[in-house]
Amino acid sequence: MNANSFHADPRRARAFSEPRPQTRRGLNFRSLSLVAWLAIAVVAAGARDASAQIDPGGATIIGLSIVFDEGTDPGVGFVFLDNITVEVNGVAKTWTFAGDNAGSDLTLHPSGFGEHSYAAWKAQQGQADSRGSANQALYFQKMTATATVAAGVAVIGGLEGLPASSLTGLSWEHRDDGHCGAGAPRWNLFVEDASGSRHTIFLGCATAEHSPGGAPGWTRDSYAAGAIDDFIRVGGGQVPPIRGGSGGVPP
Repeated sequence: MNANSFHADPRRARAFSEPRPQTRRGLNFRSLSLVAWLAIAVVAAGARDASAQIDPGGATIIGLSIVFDEGTDPGVGFVFLDNITVEVNGVAKTWTFAGDNAGSDLTLHPSGFGEHSYAAWKAQQGQADSRGSANQALYFQKMTATATVAAGVAVIGGLEGLPASSLTGLSWEHRDDGHCGAGAPRWNLFVEDASGSRHTIFLGCATAEHSPGGAPGWTRDSYAAGAIDDFIRVGGGQVPPIRGGSGGVPP
């Protein structure tokens, strides 16, 4: 299947087979714990003081993920992302295909939880990349009601313990036939402030800076260092407006 055939009927996302449940032999238990942590973060209510201010220079990163939890009512229930980029102190790491973790201390692991919801790399759905003619993109799916507690997730590892101010850029390119809303897909940035309190900072697709992507039919959604710091300062008091779980802080 090529990208054009998918564009003709976005609901064909349902045709993608969902990954089989992973067994003990095939699943890294560190990844499992991260996904469980994210599930709790999505389900938990964000009981925070929206007026609280966080100093990005005094806060520490404890996690970063991409979350897609917009269902099929009224959305399309999916999105494709490519050229996913995390920049630390001006040095960028970009993922364009499965296993593309070389040359950096950062890693990206697709996963998910709940009914008909997952994230996985799909061939022939993305832009040209360095992996031959695979043209992969990271596919996020939630083929169920938005109110269902479920999400496609990608966990970015390697940032834990860094100052929040060291995160100098976040971006991806989304394919235009997928969903780009205020709350999905979004970056979930988990930070701990100087007092030890934990917060979840939401950086949604719709509020990012938009520019043309690397190919027709793609849009780049980016957050520069100043924008990330601004979101951190408001303390994550904002929560996604529509979700199966309304955000929250990690345990």
